[in-house]
Amino acid sequence: MNTSWTRSALAVTLSTLLAACNSGGGSSSNASSEVSKPDNNTPQPLVRSEIRLDNIADPALRTCVERLNINYTDQLQLLNCPSEGIQSLDGIEQFDHTIVINLMDNQISDLSPLAALDSMQSLEISNNSLTDLSPLGQHKALRILSASNNRLSNIDTLKQVNTLQRLYVQNNAISDLNIISDLSGLVSLRADQNPAPLPHSIPPGISYRI
Repeated sequence: MNTSWTRSALAVTLSTLLAACNSGGGSSSNASSEVSKPDNNTPQPLVRSEIRLDNIADPALRTCVERLNINYTDQLQLLNCPSEGIQSLDGIEQFDHTIVINLMDNQISDLSPLAALDSMQSLEISNNSLTDLSPLGQHKALRILSASNNRLSNIDTLKQVNTLQRLYVQNNAISDLNIISDLSGLVSLRADQNPAPLPHSIPPGISYRI
């Protein structure tokens, strides 16, 4: 995969997605000397969770997070840890505000810890040792998935991820790509260098290469 293109895409994705995160605002009210009942419509203060570095099992992942010099889990919206020698994602579950994740060029074989990251919208996991994408099957926000150059033989679990807009799974061992017909939101696809051909019916408007 063209890594410069990937990084540019991640930057554009981050700026677009974070714009929405930064557009919110608070509310104000006149001071009162009387005690009143709590207003259920008043935004409640954010309960912040401190980062638990000791819960991150993989030393390389822990070092990558440490370099960010942040204290709270909600501060981590972009996790950029390519080519770090990461093998395990255990402990990443605490970062449930993370929107964009780049873990390409590592040694990751298990995505189970990512199942808890409901805010994740973009995942770059190319050039790892993946055989299974099932931990991503319940994600309701995932828009971009790049999982090229792995050991995937089946991507049927992605049928449930109807938010997917960009899917890159070239150079795997995928034997059946028929689920692509069900991904009506796709606008960009790469699935070349797999045993399976594209299905006869794919959503209109997709830019693809195979």
